Amino acid sequence: EIVVLGFPAGAEAPQERATSDGVARPALFRGLVSKVAEGTLVVDAYAGRGSSGSPVLDARGAVVGVVFGAPAASAGRVALAASSA
Repeated sequence: EIVVLGFPAGAEAPQERATSDGVARPALFRGLVSKVAEGTLVVDAYAGRGSSGSPVLDARGAVVGVVFGAPAASAGRVALAASSA
């Protein structure tokens, strides 16, 4: 199990994290690492526009990766993260 700590912005962000003052509010999303391949973690957790650079934390709070993108077809439900290992 992991969590993604981020600042997603835009209309697709859950719970309307982007506010009228233009400040993205921090969000914490729980998920799972579903695959590890060649230094990339495939994470089943929300990662919308503005999530790049978000740390992926394990159960102890250690950074295990950093979000860099998401497959377009996943609608933000799957994130790709560079592994910190």
